[in-house]
Amino acid sequence: MKFSKFLTPFALLATAVSAATTTTSPALRLGRRDLLDLCVDVKLDLVAELNKLLGLNLLDLGAKVDLCLCVSALPLFIKANLVAGLAADILGDDVVIAALEALINANHPTQCTLPPHANSICTAGNPCAFQCIPPFVASPDGKTCVLPPSTKAKRSMQELAINAFDDLTCRTTEMRCPVPNYGGHRDNLWECVDVRNNLFACGGCTTAPAYGDFSEMKMGTDCAMIRGVSDVECAFGMCNVKRCMRGWKVGVNGTDCVRA
Repeated sequence: MKFSKFLTPFALLATAVSAATTTTSPALRLGRRDLLDLCVDVKLDLVAELNKLLGLNLLDLGAKVDLCLCVSALPLFIKANLVAGLAADILGDDVVIAALEALINANHPTQCTLPPHANSICTAGNPCAFQCIPPFVASPDGKTCVLPPSTKAKRSMQELAINAFDDLTCRTTEMRCPVPNYGGHRDNLWECVDVRNNLFACGGCTTAPAYGDFSEMKMGTDCAMIRGVSDVECAFGMCNVKRCMRGWKVGVNGTDCVRA
């Protein structure tokens, strides 16, 4: 995704105000740990930028600092950063978060894909860095978070019923799907998934079985992984895209995002 570096302060402020009034799907903002995110590693004078964007008059010493910012982490950033926190005390969290999001967009951000069971740890030189949430650990290739072979998944019975395929009985509204990112092929664990409204397995399973002939298995879509998506839901087994990231627009069929 490309963003123009020639946006005027007024254009950025308009973008910020617009973003502040838009609701983002919890599933993509802080549900399943933000599978899609925009992050930037940049050196700038944060005081000057916020003064310019928001019309403030905060004391500016002209000091540039290294910042690594992700859209998903902005609510935490304004609580931890003195300058952003002061601006939020004056104008409110939503306005400052929207301005910071506009600032990210204006500095050539990286679109990051965060795997399930991970937290973003934006770092200098690697804005898409992440850390797996225990008991999950990084996979050998460092791209996903998996359970160690000796660890069993601890999920509530209300969410998942994991067992061998032959022994797993699901409700009539559910499908038996392979459990993703679990140890290795020998585990061959399965879960019951209601594919009518599951954001991450919409319309069918989204993980191929480790082994065996399951060629007739109905495959679905991970709606959260749709490129450019910002707000999406699964309804009646189909991804329903409500909003796309900047530079994208909802496709004619409403199930994807296309370049604007």
